[in-house]
Amino acid sequence: MEPRNLRGTQRGRTVAQAGAAILAAAGLLGLSACGESESPVGWTQWQVTRIYQDPETPADLPETQEGRLFLVIGEDSLTGASGCLNLKADVQWREKESQLEVGQLSVEEIGGESQCAPSDERNAERLRDVLENQTLTYTRDGGRSLRLQQFHPDAPEWETPKSLSMVSRA
Repeated sequence: MEPRNLRGTQRGRTVAQAGAAILAAAGLLGLSACGESESPVGWTQWQVTRIYQDPETPADLPETQEGRLFLVIGEDSLTGASGCLNLKADVQWREKESQLEVGQLSVEEIGGESQCAPSDERNAERLRDVLENQTLTYTRDGGRSLRLQQFHPDAPEWETPKSLSMVSRA
């Protein structure tokens, strides 16, 4: 690869990372306007580290992708990004059951000069597969980690449900 092309790639990554940071800030500001009370998982940016779908698909995200994929879960909405893609859905909490209902997950390009990496679209689709129109149980393992797991009461015990694992970026 020519040095000029390499610099363009690095500039594209920097722009994408800056765009993700701006999106995170805008998402947090937008969520704070949703209501006075805090969501059961707190007002934090959750960096997705693992997406479990099935035994054939690697669940752990490579380090190069982890920083590009995050969620902020508020009182009644979820926002986030997968690199150059905006993620958004309505949510409803069932705190007594430690459950979260997620509606339709919209995925849109952020726009501007940010460049999408091939993994951005793939990871957004993997998130959609786990989250969209699902009831999920949530567990906090200590203060800095969160796990969301699909809830299917009639599923066989041997079946591993689809899930996300995340760490707090705050």
